[in-house]
Amino acid sequence: MAKNAGIFPELDETRKELFVLLSQYYIESRYAEDRKELAKNCTRAVTEDIMKKTSEVLEWLKNSLT
Repeated sequence: MAKNAGIFPELDETRKELFVLLSQYYIESRYAEDRKELAKNCTRAVTEDIMKKTSEVLEWLKNSLT
C-alpha cells in the first residue's frame, strides 16, 4: 500500500515495519486456513499496540497530505 502510494521511501524504519506487519494481517486474513494461526498472535496487548501505531501513522499521513 505504501509502495503503491509512493510514500514508502519517506517512512522511517518503525513505520515501514508497521506497514509490513499490517500487510501480513491483510494477506493472512483473506485465507480461512490461516485465521486460527493469526488469532493466536492477536493478544489484547499486541492488538492495542498495533492500533496505537496505526493511529499514529494515519495522523502522520493526514499531516503529510495537507
